[in-house]
Amino acid sequence: MKKDSDDSEQLVVKRNSRKSLAEKFGPSISLNLHDDSRERLVEIAQWLNPSYYNELKKTKGLVLRQTISNLINMIYIDSIYEPKTKAAKTLKKLYERHFELISNPEIDLIKLKSTLTKEYAKPIDIKKGKLVITEKGWTYKDLKLIQDYHWVIQTMEELDGISRKQVKNTSTKK
Repeated sequence: MKKDSDDSEQLVVKRNSRKSLAEKFGPSISLNLHDDSRERLVEIAQWLNPSYYNELKKTKGLVLRQTISNLINMIYIDSIYEPKTKAAKTLKKLYERHFELISNPEIDLIKLKSTLTKEYAKPIDIKKGKLVITEKGWTYKDLKLIQDYHWVIQTMEELDGISRKQVKNTSTKK
């Protein structure tokens, strides 16, 4: 009996959650793509994270959703958001430099970390407003942060003291 009541409670929670999301963002949509667009999305997923996509069997849909999320955040950073503070501008330049370096097939992980160590403060330091470059080398964790495009845009907005509501109002005025 207890299991039945737990299941029904979970269904109520799920239904309420879906309802509040629908109120905020509109109805849920399924993403139906042309076959060639789906193939391009797979290529983009493999390009953003080459080893991860090929290793998956059952959760490729999760990777494709993450790829779409990354593309949204990347386009937002590249084309829409204009940072205001020095720290936010530095983070955007770091994001752009990182992307430039990883796009070069001759740059390996060691060279990437070495180059970024010489040119920029670590991402977490930039988030704290510390823009001074230190001799302490970048780590894998630092690279993961700058590759987290959602973190990058959220941090830039936070550094600029802007809430999502303010960003939405600014975006619609353009």
